[in-house]
Amino acid sequence: MDALIMDGGQMRSGAVGAVSTLKNPVKLSRYIMEKTDHTLLVGRGAEKLAEKAGLDLVDPSTLVTPEARQEFETFKYRQAVTTLFSGRLKKDDRQPSIGHDTVGCVALDALGSVAAATSTGGITGKMPGRVGDTPLVGAGGYADNEIGCVSTTGHGESITKSLLAYSAIVRMEQGDDPSTAGLKALQRMSSKFGGAGGLILINRNGEFAVEFSTERMAWAAIKGSLLQSGIEPNQIETKSISQ
Repeated sequence: MDALIMDGGQMRSGAVGAVSTLKNPVKLSRYIMEKTDHTLLVGRGAEKLAEKAGLDLVDPSTLVTPEARQEFETFKYRQAVTTLFSGRLKKDDRQPSIGHDTVGCVALDALGSVAAATSTGGITGKMPGRVGDTPLVGAGGYADNEIGCVSTTGHGESITKSLLAYSAIVRMEQGDDPSTAGLKALQRMSSKFGGAGGLILINRNGEFAVEFSTERMAWAAIKGSLLQSGIEPNQIETKSISQ
């Protein structure tokens, strides 16, 4: 598993990669950001720090769901890339897929500070020791109070090479609204590297966007007392919630 967290106020970040015994890898990412001089720890070194920090450790087998096992038995790495992270297909060409397990969050608080976090189990069929985009600043996420913040998901190798999160940040810095910035970043990644993915973005003014080039992406956003969510392209469900 890999995870990243970034604080846009102090421009701090922490991340973990290639861990298998942490119940919540993002908690160790935050510990690294707040309590160490480092930005990324991997493997056994990261797990030893988790023990020292008193974070919850679990048997790796408890983190494997039946759906994940089915996916592992169904797809090899290249099949996973083309099936789980394909661009949008015509209706008749679509294949059933299980999905993937990346979770991301972006936030803007009342004082104007932004933060981003991303956590993943990685892509099915990966080589042992493979680290994807998620724990890499600028790829799996980015946050800067002067601009906004981004969390990404999708084909990790394409996201890493295109610096998808930072690509969107640069476009917001140049004046694009979050939606336009996200679309341009995804288009650049697709044209240069052929990968598909998605982003959630907030700019410093509180405008947010959800953009993705995959078949679907589950998302939800809360602003004030309004909850919005969706999973299909252009789907937005809206309802009021109590404060």
